[in-house]
Amino acid sequence: MKSNYPTRPELSPNVGSINEGRLVAVDANDVGEAFDAFLDNFSKSSRVTICYSLRRIADSLGLQRDVHLRTLPWHSVTAVNFQGAIRTLSQEELAPATIRLYMHAYRGLVLTLFTRGLLPDREYLRIKAIKLPKGQ
Repeated sequence: MKSNYPTRPELSPNVGSINEGRLVAVDANDVGEAFDAFLDNFSKSSRVTICYSLRRIADSLGLQRDVHLRTLPWHSVTAVNFQGAIRTLSQEELAPATIRLYMHAYRGLVLTLFTRGLLPDREYLRIKAIKLPKGQ
């Protein structure tokens, strides 16, 4: 059975995003600016928590560890990638509340990318539809 999700060979800053069925180039600076705008919504202490959460998501996605979070290709992460990251985190026996925190941090960043036109609407909706883990 064919998947409805668009396929991408690998995550990379130069992949771009799909807009109305066409691949559109996304400037890495635009993604970085969206990242900064997202963090501006939080207090300094909350930014630490959000950045830690996003680093854990990035690690579970297999994104580069030695670069700043703002330079990662967040716009290239698909719902399928994100579900895989959540499965990886679940296998680490983290509390469901911890995984929910990580998911909320990533979803917030995704919303910022979407509102700035850096993420296609279909992918945004697919990511948003991923269910949070139940439990305490």
